[in-house]
Amino acid sequence: MGLTLAQVGLITSVLSGGGMITSLLGGWLTDVWGAKRTATTALVLLGLVVIGFAVTKSYLVFLLLGAVAGMAEAPVSPAASRMILDRVPRRTRGLAMGIKQMGPSITGVVTAVVLPVIAVNYGWRTSLMMPVIAIFASAALFFAFYRERTREGGLLARPPLLRGVLGLTQDPRLVGVTLWSMVNAAVNVAVGSYLVLFMVDHIHLTPVVAGGYLALARLSSSGGRLFWGAFSDVAFGGRRVIVLGVMGSGTALALLGASAANENTPSVLVLLLVLALGATAMSWHGVFHVVVGETAKEGQQGMALGAASTVSRLGAVLGPPLFGLLVDTTGSYSIGWITVAGMALFSSLALVIFVGGARQEAPS
Repeated sequence: MGLTLAQVGLITSVLSGGGMITSLLGGWLTDVWGAKRTATTALVLLGLVVIGFAVTKSYLVFLLLGAVAGMAEAPVSPAASRMILDRVPRRTRGLAMGIKQMGPSITGVVTAVVLPVIAVNYGWRTSLMMPVIAIFASAALFFAFYRERTREGGLLARPPLLRGVLGLTQDPRLVGVTLWSMVNAAVNVAVGSYLVLFMVDHIHLTPVVAGGYLALARLSSSGGRLFWGAFSDVAFGGRRVIVLGVMGSGTALALLGASAANENTPSVLVLLLVLALGATAMSWHGVFHVVVGETAKEGQQGMALGAASTVSRLGAVLGPPLFGLLVDTTGSYSIGWITVAGMALFSSLALVIFVGGARQEAPS
């Protein structure tokens, strides 16, 4: 389409921005309609939007579709997390959420490998038909086989949206973990956005090799999400907030390692650094969702997850351009990595100190 890099980046920004609009609403609808109807409706809409991407020739329409795609995608996350909270007992909930959170990492690796091959041979518009088929197939299978959890007095609670949101802001545990997620979402997306550029510009690797390292980071993230989920089930007496603090501190250490890396750094150390970033900075989402879901009141988990996701997405939107501005201004990736390492460490220490490590009892 002859787009500039800035125009391509703007499409990504509107994707995240669109998700901010509907994360809270999608979570609330999960509590009111149920996860089944909410997720199925969102997936069908998302599939239609991807078809729109494949046929449109207007950049302005691309931006509009990007915003709608973000709005369609966002409700799926709180709905899927609500399913885990409803169906899995507390003693294995972290593991189950970790398995669910492996999906984005695995899918990212598969699409990164397969879609460019299809695009090169048959055109990028044709390549988009693969995710369209996958979206509609998963929506159909999910709708056919998933059964909503029943509750006494009716299928679902119906919390008022505005009053429910105000109630969430009065829970210091929810506020604390949500603010932590905003900071670490900014760190996460900054790492994912600039790791390849850092390796090419600062460590002087080829783009192909740097891209391979990023794929390894994604794979490490997939395993990390599973490990941390299971770890949160058994460690610290079920105090999952401490696990988030450990992950944030590990992120800070990995980023400090990145700040010291240069073209003379041995390849094995670069590999270990990349794997560490994948296992920490990119792997906290599952444990975070469990903490939010177990902290929220019964019948309001979807709304709490949606509200927390909205705040997290704000960090994801602001983090990359601010990190890029910092590196442009200082001319140093090291200063950028040290800065975000400080953010991750400070937020994690504050989370453990002020929110506390008390075990949160929730319905099993």
